[in-house]
Amino acid sequence: MNLQTLLAWLEPHLNLLVLFGLLGQTLFMMRFVAQWIASEKSRRSVVPEIFWYFSLGGGLILLTYAIARRDPVFIIGQSAGLFIYLRNVIFIWRDRLRRRATTHEATFENLARHAQDLIARQKKGEVPHAERRAAAEALQILERAGKKGSRS
Repeated sequence: MNLQTLLAWLEPHLNLLVLFGLLGQTLFMMRFVAQWIASEKSRRSVVPEIFWYFSLGGGLILLTYAIARRDPVFIIGQSAGLFIYLRNVIFIWRDRLRRRATTHEATFENLARHAQDLIARQKKGEVPHAERRAAAEALQILERAGKKGSRS
């Protein structure tokens, strides 16, 4: 089959819906390319985060395409996959939010220790005048944060 024959066959099939479906198929295929590259880089089988975003985006477009084509086999297949892709994206976001909260918590605890140290040194007269204001501001911030934390 030469290029001219392929183009002659393809021409009557090309329309916006088919182009939309091809976009979905391309996104869906990119998940495998991303997975292959990540695995090659780490020299072991890896499923990178982008795999799930390509799966979700490609799956949504392909489901829309299948609905427009009224293809029940394609609709059922894409619907089932979308649940799995979405669930994995939710796991990723939930984990990211937990890590962010843990990081913020650790930062707050570190600041609290530093502020308490400054306050203790201030009481002993060991804090230079320039640091006294910082110690007082740190104490106010800690007190406000403590009040907010006790309400929740």
